[in-house]
Amino acid sequence: NSNAIVSGNIEKIEKSSASNSTDITYWSSPVFNEQIENVFEDVNTNRIFYFDQKEHLDNDPNSDTYYDVWRLATGTMEVAKGYAAEGVKVDDEIRPMSFKGRPNFGVIETEVLDFHLDAVDNDYNLIGNPYPAAIDIEAFLEVNEDVIDGTAYFWNHTIGLVNGEFTQDDYVTYNRFTSVPEVGKNIGSGQGFFVRTIKSGIVSFDPSMILRGSNDQFFKVAKEKGSIEKNSLRINLRG
Repeated sequence: NSNAIVSGNIEKIEKSSASNSTDITYWSSPVFNEQIENVFEDVNTNRIFYFDQKEHLDNDPNSDTYYDVWRLATGTMEVAKGYAAEGVKVDDEIRPMSFKGRPNFGVIETEVLDFHLDAVDNDYNLIGNPYPAAIDIEAFLEVNEDVIDGTAYFWNHTIGLVNGEFTQDDYVTYNRFTSVPEVGKNIGSGQGFFVRTIKSGIVSFDPSMILRGSNDQFFKVAKEKGSIEKNSLRINLRG
């Protein structure tokens, strides 16, 4: 119900089960006014990022500013925006991340930017599921088809580092017109993902997209490298 009013607090816990603490997971807060320092309290503060394409519009990976799009994140997590953070290794497990607060509800909108410049790699935005429940990614892509290109990109890191860096082949793609057997349409609570814009504008999340009882898929580092078929995206993080 897009007109519902929600009160009270919840706690959402998601384990970023990585092969080691330097693996990255893309997150989005399902609660209002959550703080980076609370969710990622034990994470290296130099390994928590948001994505800002305007910081670098040159697609040459050899450029000194190629990775400047990844900015250090602090403070309040913006609703429906995505963040990238390492895990925290405790013994043989990665410590779960906990989001606590008033759950996000209703129609939620976030701005996405397009820079054109004849380079499609300039048009990516890191956003995320803002609800404390799974959403139907096909419904999301359809509703926003006038702003984004119809594909969502999920970081899964299914292969090892190459020359000390993560690679473009570590993304799983979901296109509502293309069947990918290994991937369901239910995108878990707390999940961050990339979209590519076709113009600057607003993308919307609506409660009608929520899939009840389907919060069982969350893209993060695969337990077995190479276990999921992937498509590529030229967005990178240094290892």
